[in-house]
Amino acid sequence: MVFRFLFVLLFVLVSNCSNTEFKEEINKDKDVLEVEMLYSISKNKKKKLNLRLNAINSAYKILKNKEIDSVLSKVLYQKALLHYSNKEYDSMLYFNDILINSSKFKNEHYYLGNANFLNAFYFDDIKYVPERAFYFYNQAKNHFKRISDSSEVGKCLLNLAYLQNNSNDYFGSKESVTQALQYLNADKDKSNFTSAYNVLAISNKELLNYNEAIKYYKKAIALTNSEMSKLNYKINISVVHTANKKYSEAIKLLKSLKNDTLLLTSPLKKARVIDHLAYNEWLKDSINTSKDLFAALEIREKYNIPTALIPSYKHLGEFFIKKNKAKASEYLEKAIEVSKLVKYPKGELEALRLLMELKPNNVALKNRYIYLSDSLKRQELNVKTQFAHIKYQDQQKTEQLLQQTNLAKQREIALLKEKEQKNIFIFAGIIFLLITLFYLKFQSVKYKNDKIESVYKTREALSKTIHDEVANEINLLTNYVENHSNSPMSSGENLLSNKLNNIYQRARNISASNNKIDFSNFKEELNNLLVQYNPTNIQLITNLVEFEWQSIANYKKGEIYLVLQELLVNAKKHSNASIITLILGDNNKQRTITYNDNGDGADLNKERLNGLKNAENRIKNIKGVFNFETSPGKGFQATIVFKK
Repeated sequence: MVFRFLFVLLFVLVSNCSNTEFKEEINKDKDVLEVEMLYSISKNKKKKLNLRLNAINSAYKILKNKEIDSVLSKVLYQKALLHYSNKEYDSMLYFNDILINSSKFKNEHYYLGNANFLNAFYFDDIKYVPERAFYFYNQAKNHFKRISDSSEVGKCLLNLAYLQNNSNDYFGSKESVTQALQYLNADKDKSNFTSAYNVLAISNKELLNYNEAIKYYKKAIALTNSEMSKLNYKINISVVHTANKKYSEAIKLLKSLKNDTLLLTSPLKKARVIDHLAYNEWLKDSINTSKDLFAALEIREKYNIPTALIPSYKHLGEFFIKKNKAKASEYLEKAIEVSKLVKYPKGELEALRLLMELKPNNVALKNRYIYLSDSLKRQELNVKTQFAHIKYQDQQKTEQLLQQTNLAKQREIALLKEKEQKNIFIFAGIIFLLITLFYLKFQSVKYKNDKIESVYKTREALSKTIHDEVANEINLLTNYVENHSNSPMSSGENLLSNKLNNIYQRARNISASNNKIDFSNFKEELNNLLVQYNPTNIQLITNLVEFEWQSIANYKKGEIYLVLQELLVNAKKHSNASIITLILGDNNKQRTITYNDNGDGADLNKERLNGLKNAENRIKNIKGVFNFETSPGKGFQATIVFKK
């Protein structure tokens, strides 16, 4: 009773546990579905940003409270991305840091790559800290490499090239963008591929490789599908012509662009074309192009884009240097002011250089120029050093990883070689064992065959000895007795003579039975045997001589011959048979001889059958089987089976 109660209690507890776990699984699945729904809302760009942000915040809250880890990474990345879009940069950095730590633990290189890229973009586009941006782009690149995402690797390298370009590291930029092109696909990554050509063009221009710069701008024009991008690249080609002092070519190109309908939708692009055309016409022929220069400035001031104002102020200042120093000074000082505002030291430096032409004795301008120039050089050197250091560390890590990978591969190869050698040794051992077994088997068979041949030779020698020595001696003795037949005791001597004659006949029979068999003409030997032991009162039915015996080993033929002889002798002496059949048959690799007679038979329990025992042993010697059956009044049957 107690055991039954305990069993019922245990069953209830297990059932309750199972039900609880089942309910938890159902609730967990519901939570995941809700998170997926909220995540989809946050990805929908048609919805307002605050609604999308609320959706992803709710999704994250569910995951955090319920400790659901399966979709955490993608929710964290989407959350960080939306915080960035909403200019909540501290939140973006905070959740991006959580994502990086979480993804490191789970080895999720996809999200590690995206999180590092987002950090890089923040330091590149918002904070303007090129060293930090370079570090994170490089980290992102390495993670994307781990998952063989070539497009993202190329994108990271392209952003590294832009950073290096903006930091005047033009050689480094060319190296990075060349690597980027190895990962990017011209069809799949057309936009980034075009941007790569643009970076190469800028770097070559700054390195005074003007023809190379134009070549890459033309490649970008040929590849891009964007008409606006084509317009930009053509304007950039005119800037290269200007830098190369090929003003006529710049003017020709800009005049072809001046009436482009795209300029109607982009006033700032139109202002750029007008400004640059007027500037080149003035540089070429020193004509008064102030009207167009002011027209471009008016458009730019209307839209109040500081970076667009700098070239207008600089060109006007340069234009008025020899015409109106006060105006020249005014516009150059404006260029310096705006450059400081947008933290564009290169623009300030160019304006200072021109302003010093107007005010050569102004020490403050000279000091500012020297300070700014030195600062820029130090900053460029520092940034280049930081870039080089990051690349060096990355290269060191890559080499270490490669060494570890190579060591692992070498160990794997060594293990495979060791395993292969073991397999070879095992295989060689097996082959050696098989060869040894085959050799031993061959030697065993050869030994047996040699032994049987030796027996035959011994028997032949014995037959010869019996015939030549025993039988002849007996014959001499018989002759002697016969020659003394007139002496007394003649009747006893007659008896002795008969006995000796009997011995002689038996000796001759032994000799004859063991005489050498002609194996090369075995069919004839068999036929002679059958004729010799076939009395006129016995009908012998046989097909022995009809079969082929040439392929049968000699020692086997010898044993078969003697066994058949034994059977025929027994039939003649004891069976009183009137019919004997000897039938031979072949079955694949076996040969069967069946003997039957209709004689008196024998009682196996009473009679000693030494001859049949000898016959059985002979057949065993040739790896065959000898079976016989007989009983009083039922004749005698025997079967011989052996391998051919």
